[in-house]
Amino acid sequence: MLQSRLVSVEGGDGQLEVVTGGGDEGRDPYDRDLRELVGELSTLSEEFRTRWAAHDVRLHQAGAKQFRHSAVGTLEVVFHSFDLAAADQSKLVMTVYTAEPGTPHEDGLKLLASWAATHLTAASDPASSAADTI
Repeated sequence: MLQSRLVSVEGGDGQLEVVTGGGDEGRDPYDRDLRELVGELSTLSEEFRTRWAAHDVRLHQAGAKQFRHSAVGTLEVVFHSFDLAAADQSKLVMTVYTAEPGTPHEDGLKLLASWAATHLTAASDPASSAADTI
């Protein structure tokens, strides 16, 4: 099942990319969730439909990307993906994103990290959550 939200990004080469975040998308041609996602994107985007039909689909292990986030704007980052072994023999992929130090992109990533940490802390502490609603 595709568990991450879909984000449209622009790769370092200016190509439209679609990120789903799970890591194994596209490896199982019988994946119902993936077929539904491709159908939806094909309906909504002529560019996606054209690229999908041309089989212009690749997995990337490293590169540069631009993300557009509603709270912090455009983030330019580099990424590296690593395959990890799992105890149950399934495949895990860890992707690490970094921004150039001292740039607004680094500031945006730090803001998102602190925002996520604040939300995780509040969600895991029922007492503080209840106090916040009073």
